[in-house]
Amino acid sequence: MVFQGVLAVLAIATVAPSAPSPSGRVPLIAAIGDSITYGTGTSNPPATSYAERAAALLGDRVVDFGIPGARTKAIAGEVASIPLDADVVLVYAGTNDVAVAADQLATPAAAVTNVKAVEPDFDALLDAIHTRVPAAVLVVVTLRDFGRVGSGSAQPLRFTDASLSAAAHEWNLHVRKVAAEYKARLLDLEADPQWYLRSDYGDDGRDVHPADPGAARLAAAVARLLSPVSTVR
Repeated sequence: MVFQGVLAVLAIATVAPSAPSPSGRVPLIAAIGDSITYGTGTSNPPATSYAERAAALLGDRVVDFGIPGARTKAIAGEVASIPLDADVVLVYAGTNDVAVAADQLATPAAAVTNVKAVEPDFDALLDAIHTRVPAAVLVVVTLRDFGRVGSGSAQPLRFTDASLSAAAHEWNLHVRKVAAEYKARLLDLEADPQWYLRSDYGDDGRDVHPADPGAARLAAAVARLLSPVSTVR
């Protein structure tokens, strides 16, 4: 399994573009996250990231704050750079928190304990976003079950499938709860089989990063969450 930074075709549904404001202003999306938000694994990041693709489907502008290898606490440091006129904030965080929690062949119980220790960082991230752009539409993405993805890659084994699954599941439980508190629109990847198509990811499906088909699938799902409702305040 490839956790770059910690270890070092979709048929797109028709999406109605965001409605422009009376002034002709184009809605602005800010994307916050790690290497998946940056577009690692796609053909030309960040231009081919899921966030860039979602904005293109909607006819919106986008600012991509994805930081490869970043954990949620570091990602929160980007919130101060979110433009104050952002209409939407996409949040896809936790990949590296889960990887660190399950690293060094941690037992499932230890991985859960480890990830619980950093869950307050996600609370702080959403609180900071809400404080900076309280009127923005918030879209939160959960993680895939990395244990289900499988760890059988050419890298030295540092994770077990059971510990990765346990950490990702615990993280997602918390993310769902906090997202609901902030009335965020949730894109829940964990149990949906469409997010486990091997052709959508590198390393024969074992890479955590979407390749171009996976990024396109994710972009279409985000666009459907935001359309046809206008994102313009």
